[in-house]
Amino acid sequence: MDALIQDVRYSLRFVRKQPGTAFLAIGALVLGIGLNIAIFSVVNAVILRPLPIFQPDRVVFLSTKVNQTGSPLGTSYPDFLDWKAQAHSLEAIAAIRGLSFIMTGNGPPERLKCIAISASGFKVWGVSMVLGRDFTEADDLPGAERVVVLNNAFWQRKFGGDPSVLQKSMALDDQSYRIIGVLQAAPVGTLQYPDVWVANGPMLDQHIMMRDTRWFFPVARLKPDVSPAQAQAEMDTIASRLAAQYPDTTKGMGIRFLRLVDQVTPSGGKPLVLLIVASGAIFLLATVNVMTVFIGNAVERGQELSIRLALGSSRSNLVRQLFIQALLFAGAGSALGLLLAKLGLAFFLHRFPNAVSRFQETTIDYRVVLLTVGMALVSTLAATLAPAIYAFKLNISSELKGEWSWLALPKYRTLGRGAFILFEVTLASALSLVAGLLVQSFYEVEKVNLGFNPNQVVSFQVNLPATRYKEPAKQSVFYKLATDKLRQLPGMESISGISGLPLTTQGEVTSLDVEGGSPLKGEQLTVEYESVLPGFFRAMRLPLLQGRDFTDADHEGAPQVVIVDDVLAAKLWPGQNPVGKRTQISGRSVSKMHSLEVVGVVQEIKHFGPEAKVRFMQVYVPEYQDPSPVLSFVVNTTVPESALKTPADKALHELDKDLPIENFETMDAYLDTYLSSRKVSLLLLSGFAATGIGLGMIGIYGVVANSVIRRRREIAVRMAVGATIPRTIMLITRLGLAATVAGILIGSGIVLGLTRLLTSFLFGIGALNPGIYVFTAVIIIGLAVIASLIPAMRLFQFNIQEILRQ
Repeated sequence: MDALIQDVRYSLRFVRKQPGTAFLAIGALVLGIGLNIAIFSVVNAVILRPLPIFQPDRVVFLSTKVNQTGSPLGTSYPDFLDWKAQAHSLEAIAAIRGLSFIMTGNGPPERLKCIAISASGFKVWGVSMVLGRDFTEADDLPGAERVVVLNNAFWQRKFGGDPSVLQKSMALDDQSYRIIGVLQAAPVGTLQYPDVWVANGPMLDQHIMMRDTRWFFPVARLKPDVSPAQAQAEMDTIASRLAAQYPDTTKGMGIRFLRLVDQVTPSGGKPLVLLIVASGAIFLLATVNVMTVFIGNAVERGQELSIRLALGSSRSNLVRQLFIQALLFAGAGSALGLLLAKLGLAFFLHRFPNAVSRFQETTIDYRVVLLTVGMALVSTLAATLAPAIYAFKLNISSELKGEWSWLALPKYRTLGRGAFILFEVTLASALSLVAGLLVQSFYEVEKVNLGFNPNQVVSFQVNLPATRYKEPAKQSVFYKLATDKLRQLPGMESISGISGLPLTTQGEVTSLDVEGGSPLKGEQLTVEYESVLPGFFRAMRLPLLQGRDFTDADHEGAPQVVIVDDVLAAKLWPGQNPVGKRTQISGRSVSKMHSLEVVGVVQEIKHFGPEAKVRFMQVYVPEYQDPSPVLSFVVNTTVPESALKTPADKALHELDKDLPIENFETMDAYLDTYLSSRKVSLLLLSGFAATGIGLGMIGIYGVVANSVIRRRREIAVRMAVGATIPRTIMLITRLGLAATVAGILIGSGIVLGLTRLLTSFLFGIGALNPGIYVFTAVIIIGLAVIASLIPAMRLFQFNIQEILRQ
């Protein structure tokens, strides 16, 4: 015990005598361990930790898809019933549909998120009730009683967890729903339970029961002995059978099959794999730097260690002392690294809460603690190993005489120093190149023309209750009055609205036929169908390429008109003027195909962000001719978002006091959400690259500084016989610079070798970008020169006579 205390005192004495060296060593470990803890915590939450539901790998999402493009669509309720009846590979299947209701009669009006779900839905999810009962097959029948199941958190918040809630009813969109159950608490935020769940039965009207009304997204649970491939094969057979049976609505349609675990794992986890590799490289750099510090310290203490050995101390005691010192450094680095990880995670969780699926579940659990302990032990052993070898190989006689020892023999010294620098620069250059490619890729993403300008555009949504605004005419009247009131608010430059706001949600998908004058006459296309108020294209600064915009004259009873995007226009009428052409579309309020005249062409919108690969061509109809009960107002304004919310809310409440405003947000914020995943990867890898370069330069500095100290007698002799200081500096630094150039070449080769992996992260560029490679090389070489010159400049302070007399 006394020996252990003595070793600890010695380690603290080292920190006091050489605070700069100790700071660099511990700082490197803090960065190396802290970054790995943070990244592993995210990987643990997103990939390693299973979803806390029963056998999540058996839960799958099903949807209709366009076979030609693979584009996913919703599913009609009749198709769902056929799937349910014919699929034998499924243990259970349920149709789900996202809704929202306005709750009244229990405090201020409140918009509730809701999911309509059929019987067996909760069985599919593997969740159960804490109160009451599940939905039954009787609740799925048309005209069934309106019943509701409460989310556990909503039950606690709104009803205080009162068990007698089962005897109550609640008003949703002015209709009474009887409460029949309370669901168990959501285990994680990723599952995003709504406020309430309702049965599908009461809403199954004639329109919903049509095969081209694709509003549902079924979820199913596979039987235990069925693989996803087997289930997909069966669903493909069912899709072919339905396409032959109902060619008017299902021809060319397939069934898309997606596992829940794949849905919640971002891009198969590839971005996280890249971050794991990068953080692992940082840890290796940190460990090598600590090794360099300990080796340099051991070499510098060569005579001291020899004297202690000559006086009777054992070599094992010296190794134990080195181990205790390394363990203390690793312990300090781990503790501070854990703190750094917690602070870093807190920042990213606050700034980018939706960067990846399940990101909000990130915590530091026992796996993370085990990783921390493991990294501390690895760094301790690595930092002890090389000095321990030196201690066992130490030639006491040579050291006491001031002669070169085993580690100082030229070939070992040269190879060791060169290998350290080569290793560190290789990792640093590889990280820097990857970060540079991501920076350029992000720049390319930002250059993509979305089709509209999101700057100074604020949006908010209203959802008109069907009980009070069932007739399309009432919806149109409300939107006209609301637009007039909002236009009177200060700072309003333009105002309009759209049924499906870009960057937030997909509009309705419908079928389109061409009447004539098109090479595609007779073919049915799938398009995104949006209802817009007059002035929408002006408010979004969306270029009108041909024809005219909608006006208030395009109302119910006026000729039916449509505006198409330029992609659809070029496809339907190549080389022709689309204005005046006619097309048939199945609309919202008129389910059968009806004829519309094309009055304009606008530029296409990147509805799902600049990187979206799957998109539908878009058509726009006047809101006053085919109203949507859900409308997102878009306001082009010079007034800050915070100053607009209250006046807008007041203006709409003058028209309907029970109508809440939802999703009050800027379009820039929506775009930022789409880019958040790429921004997080970019920030982290740029930070890793900067850290890697910094650690690499510290390593070069340490190696050159140790070389200057260790070779001071040789240098003094050279200078005494006429060597100039510049020539001597070149002698000292050339190995480091040569190793730096070699490390850059090897790092570049590694990145080029990972081209296939990196391509999935890049946008608009390839992995071979000469400009980035040259820029990275110049930066690293320049910093390496500075890191080498700083310790080499000590030659100007050498007292040659004093050194030679020693």
